Amino acid sequence: MTIGELLNYGFDHLTRAGIPDAVLEAELLLEYVMGRERVYLHLNRNLTVSEAVREKYQSYLADRSRHRPLQHIVGQTEFYGLKFQSDKRALIPRPETEILVEEVLENWQPGFLSILDIGTGSGIIAIALAKHLASAMVTATDYSPEALDLAQENIKLHGLESRVSLVQADLFPEGNEKFDCIVSNPPYIPSGQVAGLQPEVSLCEPVMALDGGADGLEFYRRIAGDVADRLNHPGFVALEVGMGQAEMVSKMMRRALPASEIFIKKDLAGIDRVVLLKMH
Repeated sequence: MTIGELLNYGFDHLTRAGIPDAVLEAELLLEYVMGRERVYLHLNRNLTVSEAVREKYQSYLADRSRHRPLQHIVGQTEFYGLKFQSDKRALIPRPETEILVEEVLENWQPGFLSILDIGTGSGIIAIALAKHLASAMVTATDYSPEALDLAQENIKLHGLESRVSLVQADLFPEGNEKFDCIVSNPPYIPSGQVAGLQPEVSLCEPVMALDGGADGLEFYRRIAGDVADRLNHPGFVALEVGMGQAEMVSKMMRRALPASEIFIKKDLAGIDRVVLLKMH
């Protein structure tokens, strides 16, 4: 078979399985199998591929047709221009979380040194921040040992073992250490909605990383309960929130940090996505 024939086969296969963006995903899977950029595939559609490539591609298509996430099939993902290992141990990074990283970078001040990333998952936020803030020392917590193992692999991948420290903790690490920045993308899907998410999410990603309690706000309440004792002044807090949650989260955090300035930042779809609190 040629590259063009394989791509057509992949598109048909994924379309029948009800996979959105079947053209793009067929191309991405073949790109990964062949180790070539997509532009190469389009410029060489008449090139005959080996039997090994065809078999591996068909195996990947079968996996994707069963709604296994593409990132889990290839074992990697991209976030904020960086490559990360990705599998079922932690949530797959979402594009909107890049807004959270951008807000931290934009509000970082000279003299700030420490960051706490609550619920780090695969470590993408902690690593992206450490990559872009040469002075920052990052503490990243998660309750899941499996997620922390994946985060450690990603920290090693990026050579940040000396600047990103992992702690198994239920939100805040033990002790009374304070931080210049506290950042979190906590679980915020209401419990009753988790099972109804697309199968790539509900069946293949850890429920612990999705379920935010009955109203989706459980973890924000818990963060608000301790944040005043763990934030330096000056300092700031940046929280990703789900659709329709920004106002309630802002009120919770206002009660916790009554002297703070509060800002709400939208994502590229115009949805309120980040609640930012600044203490001067």
